[in-house]
Amino acid sequence: MASSLAFWTDQKVTAYLHFNLWQLPQKKTRFSTTSLKDFLDVGILLEKNNINKKNIKLNIFIPFKFEEECFKDLSKVLTNDNLLDAIFNKPLTCQSEPTSLCYTVENEDKTIEFLILNIGDPSLVNINKCNDGTYLSILIPTYLLKTNNMYIRFRIMLNKDTNFSEYVNDGDSLLRSNYRKEELVEFRINETRNLPKDLQSTLKSSPNQIQLKEIHFFLVRENDAHLELSHDRFKRCRSVETNIWETYIKDVNCDLENIKRILSYHWCEKAKPPNKDKGRIKYIEHYGTFAKFSYTSTDTIVYYILIFLLISFTIELTANYISSIWEISASIALVDLPIIAFIGSIIVLLIYALCKFMFTKTKPFFVKIWYSFKTKLKLFCNLIREEK
Repeated sequence: MASSLAFWTDQKVTAYLHFNLWQLPQKKTRFSTTSLKDFLDVGILLEKNNINKKNIKLNIFIPFKFEEECFKDLSKVLTNDNLLDAIFNKPLTCQSEPTSLCYTVENEDKTIEFLILNIGDPSLVNINKCNDGTYLSILIPTYLLKTNNMYIRFRIMLNKDTNFSEYVNDGDSLLRSNYRKEELVEFRINETRNLPKDLQSTLKSSPNQIQLKEIHFFLVRENDAHLELSHDRFKRCRSVETNIWETYIKDVNCDLENIKRILSYHWCEKAKPPNKDKGRIKYIEHYGTFAKFSYTSTDTIVYYILIFLLISFTIELTANYISSIWEISASIALVDLPIIAFIGSIIVLLIYALCKFMFTKTKPFFVKIWYSFKTKLKLFCNLIREEK
């Protein structure tokens, strides 16, 4: 199964890759429960190049299938100067109106920093699904690259079947005072062994012409996600300014108002500079990122109370049922209480085994009930306040 992204071109170009892998809570409707939104933003900066061909074909492989409506061009969103400053970490301004296919971005000296290509034009983007994933082809007019750098940025919406995370629930949650879940994030680029066989053959017969100078990977999570380990030390971690980025993720319908803090972890890899022997830059051939997050909830004591009440209620019903069947007198009942206690103990063990199964094999049943109850209670309180 393919698990790596791939980038390749039919002409020699130098590129910088930017990735933002987001996970944020979705806005709740009146009767909905909390759910998470995952999406991947991809930015590609191509250095200016004097190429004779009319177009450069930039090919991208995504290791899962997605529909065309899950793909979105972000060129228009980047016309916001505050967002440009936040993304590129330096003062930039963008023309409000595009010049032909592009938006022009200038630095403080009023010189052109790069052009943002508008790939919202269907003639520039081709999306093809296959058994192992999805192929994207983007046509880049070379006349624009002859004098200026070119930037492309797009978004792919993810779901539980199309993301880069794997979740592991703690099997001993019932024996602890808290509930713990782990998230394993793995993100690969141009890892040949993790690509489909036909794509491996294509890249082998036609050498990749893209030269990767830098790769920047940003992993965005809520503050309650605790980073336990990663493949390498992150370059930096900073808090995301929700007032700036709210415009950027407006269409995703995420709930930023009720989030205490959002953190962005930044990893970076750069091409090795020329050495004395060869005197050439060693470009990045492949890249991989791994991170492990943990999530802890202290609501387990509430689940214990629910389980205790359920067990007590079940034992009471069982005892009454057995007494009614046997039609025993009060004196006989006292004699047979050990039998009833024994049967009750078996029922308790069965209920415990069932709860254990639900915590380890499926989504925690009591966790779901408790969070649903808290959400409904919060919505009900808000409605009461509004009426007052």
